[in-house]
Amino acid sequence: KLPPLGSEEPLPPEGCVATGTLTNGVTYVVRTNRKPKSRAELRLVVKAGSLVEGEDQLGVAHLVEHLLFCATKKFQRGELVKIIEAAGGSFGADLNAYTAHHETIYSLCVPCHTDGAGSNLLEQAVNVLQEWASAALLTEADIEAEKKIVLEEWREGLGREQRMLDHYYAKAFPGCRHACRQPIGKMDILQACSAKRIRDFYEDHYRPENIGVVAVGDFASNTDVVSLINKFFGGIPQRQYKQQVPSFVLPVPGRAVVVYSDPELYHAAVKLSFCFPNCPTPTPAWFQREVVKEVFLDVLDRRFSVLRQQAGCPFLSASVGAEDLDPTLTAVCFTAACLQGPDAALATLVALATEVERARAHGVTEHEVAVSTSNTRSVGESELVERHDVPSDDHAENFVEYLSRPGIAITSEAVGTKFRLAACDAVTVESFDWLRGLLDLRGAGWICEIRQVAGAPTVEEEQVREVLERELGKWDGAPVPPWSPPAPSAAACLGAHFAEEVVSEAGSAADGGPDESESEEEGEEEEENDESGSDGPPAKKRRVDKPVIVSGGAVVSEEMMDAKLGVSYWTLDNGATVTIKRTDFLHDEVMLLGEAVGGSSNLDDRRDIVASRFLPLIVSLSGLGDLSASELNQALAASVMQVSLAASHYGRSFTAVGAVKDLEVALQLTALHFRRPRFDTVAVEQLLSLIKQDKQTEQTDPSRQFALRLQELTQGDADHVRATKEEDIAAIQSRGVDGFRQLWSRLFADPGEWSWVLVGAVPDDDTLRPLLSRYLAGLRPDPSCSAWMGQGGASGGDCPGSAARRGRRVRALADGFTKTPTSAVLRRAGDSTAETQMVVRCAKGAADDLKARTLSRAIADTVCRRLQQKLRIDLGVAYSMSCEVDCDSQVVDAESRLPHASVAFSCRESSLDTCLAAVQSVISDLRTQGLSEEEVSTTLAQLKSQHHEGLLENDYWVSLLVTSVLEARSQSDDPCAASRMSLEVAGRLFSEKMNRDALWDSMTK
Repeated sequence: KLPPLGSEEPLPPEGCVATGTLTNGVTYVVRTNRKPKSRAELRLVVKAGSLVEGEDQLGVAHLVEHLLFCATKKFQRGELVKIIEAAGGSFGADLNAYTAHHETIYSLCVPCHTDGAGSNLLEQAVNVLQEWASAALLTEADIEAEKKIVLEEWREGLGREQRMLDHYYAKAFPGCRHACRQPIGKMDILQACSAKRIRDFYEDHYRPENIGVVAVGDFASNTDVVSLINKFFGGIPQRQYKQQVPSFVLPVPGRAVVVYSDPELYHAAVKLSFCFPNCPTPTPAWFQREVVKEVFLDVLDRRFSVLRQQAGCPFLSASVGAEDLDPTLTAVCFTAACLQGPDAALATLVALATEVERARAHGVTEHEVAVSTSNTRSVGESELVERHDVPSDDHAENFVEYLSRPGIAITSEAVGTKFRLAACDAVTVESFDWLRGLLDLRGAGWICEIRQVAGAPTVEEEQVREVLERELGKWDGAPVPPWSPPAPSAAACLGAHFAEEVVSEAGSAADGGPDESESEEEGEEEEENDESGSDGPPAKKRRVDKPVIVSGGAVVSEEMMDAKLGVSYWTLDNGATVTIKRTDFLHDEVMLLGEAVGGSSNLDDRRDIVASRFLPLIVSLSGLGDLSASELNQALAASVMQVSLAASHYGRSFTAVGAVKDLEVALQLTALHFRRPRFDTVAVEQLLSLIKQDKQTEQTDPSRQFALRLQELTQGDADHVRATKEEDIAAIQSRGVDGFRQLWSRLFADPGEWSWVLVGAVPDDDTLRPLLSRYLAGLRPDPSCSAWMGQGGASGGDCPGSAARRGRRVRALADGFTKTPTSAVLRRAGDSTAETQMVVRCAKGAADDLKARTLSRAIADTVCRRLQQKLRIDLGVAYSMSCEVDCDSQVVDAESRLPHASVAFSCRESSLDTCLAAVQSVISDLRTQGLSEEEVSTTLAQLKSQHHEGLLENDYWVSLLVTSVLEARSQSDDPCAASRMSLEVAGRLFSEKMNRDALWDSMTK
């Protein structure tokens, strides 16, 4: 029997999880989980991080993490990396381990079966974890080599985030051990640390009682894996502590003000954090408190969404959330981005503090509680449906927390979710009193952060304190009034936009109807005529509505693209296509993706090209239909649906991911995006502020400077790729709302251009057909937009509703690749680090087909592995590097594609020539000697592993299907009029993607 809601009694442990402690003190957690199939997630948890280092060992915990990948008693140098890659995994910076204040975690993802040579890969992986835990060699040569690598990693991390973190701890938690024990350490101390002291750390802290093992995967049984853990870890001998290590807890701060300015900060921000002790203990009362906290923060977050839409709002964006500063310390955080300068920062601080005081003094309204609770409940209901679909890596991370944090217990996720749902029903406005008590600027326990851009006028700490004291004095005399929400829109929900749509005689749905002010007058006049009592024929009753969003549509054909895999291909009467794949990977997830070929590369006017970059953002700031952005957010509170819009050089896309019950909501949002986007003046002003701030601070961000320089060298300075300039901002401002609306009408004029893919727990055909008929097929071409995107440099063209328009191919971007060898070096403030990227134009054949793209990937992977060996392991001059091949868009004609390869790394500027020579040497060796059999085998093993794991993920199927359909439609001059041909091409392309194993098996050195 479960304890009642509100009880502090612990919940029963989860029955399908095996936990225990070996005789030597090693703890373990094992769970059999079928997602993904035939894979296992393993973790080695060492309950020792940077906080237990001695004064002469600062950085050693992290160094030991590096050293464990070098060699152990059983696995020689380089062998461990080969084992990881042979199992289909990847090895690289931060991929397989990390060091934190309290713990060090190592991870492996391996198959649960034997390999081609008959080796049990799971058993081998558990053996690797045991070797890491107890048999590291830590040789002098490895220690010196890894010190160099850690030095390069530290150098890479010398950017603004590390500097701000150091300053934050020093000011917010002065004298605290966390402030002087950052995991990366202090390089002067680390470089001087002796091999003996490094081995001492390993001996002192890598002890059985500090070791935990997590195994989650597609096992035959928990018992078999527990036996494996006992086999390898049970023999580790116990050792006596030289000294007892205390527990280090981050204290609740006082009234801290952290003012920070940095030359690399590219935006200003203000943050208020209210801290409180929090030890997660899964009891009914704890779940109830967590729900109350989530609802409270959601209410306040929605308030800032409303404030942001008001004219004169001092901040650019704001949010409210919770952060765990330490395992036992949580903070409620109010964060806002603002413009540069003291006035903007202090005005934003006042705005945040005012809302904090309003929430403290008056709490929240019943309506707000109802809205936010419905959101929390919907998420919980979806989690309950998908409780058997949680992937193994999610379970593994939860179990890592259980083993590394005191007081945490493993309970049934289903039971926990049921308590959360019960807690939703028990939430009242009085439930938040304990949280309101935390939001007290008059007391202690808070941190105020001001982040500023160096070079501009800045705020001083005393100014911040003076402003807060001034505001507190004002509120003592004249309290902040309660929250007064804006009047709700007449359309309180999405469905109201689609109820009883009538086309007026004064204007059709397609041409946008009459002006709204005229509609109201005309409607009133019509009513007067109806009541005039004229002897003539009665006036025909008509209602003048807003433009019709959807009107009658139908599915005109339903065919199979791949009957064996259950992929169907529907054609709608407006020319759009819908490709459907039903899966059971997640029982409550459906994904809808729509894409249309043709983007900004087909536009000719520089003003339109620039405006297209910001279309998705302006829509998100404005809202849809009759709903502002905040009203839309409220209308979707009970929906588990995430929606995003994107526009690129070669296409436009719309994505919706959410619960099955909200599929109709996703389709309604789709229709509203096409026909009723809402562009308002305040949103345009907000957008301009964001762009101006970005331009003002562009020169302070070295990474941005580097990216812009690289773009100039590889793509040129044509309108389609050139960065936004001051004159572009002026053009957007002068065109205003009308400019965005006109561009949107052109880009979304013809629904028939779009290819839709629907994947997941899709409803049956009889349920789905009327939904697609109404919301997707019901979208009709807009004849009011007679000019769409030009072709061949000419504006205008056919009506977008014609079939000829739908087959038009994209215009490829001009080749702006520089013909002169040039280097771009990124220098960070106060350091001599060089961020370097070499870009090479590839032969066009590198992107022709799947085989060519696979070969390109194999070469890139090999370059990266060889560079890791040479630059990181042999020379110790670089920490991370990458090599990638961009094959360009497949919707572009093969002859117009511009494939290129890039090699990127970071090093000391004094080592730059050495690194460049190494890259040239690796490339030269590949040209003369090619790839080895082992390198080909490793790459193909990774590709196969990724492909087969992807086939168990909805988003992977979406990618396979949409690329197949788009390529098919882009290859035809008239795919909408000849959908059969389009289907055949799409089916062939899809078959190639699905059956790539046969291609890979045929590939050799």
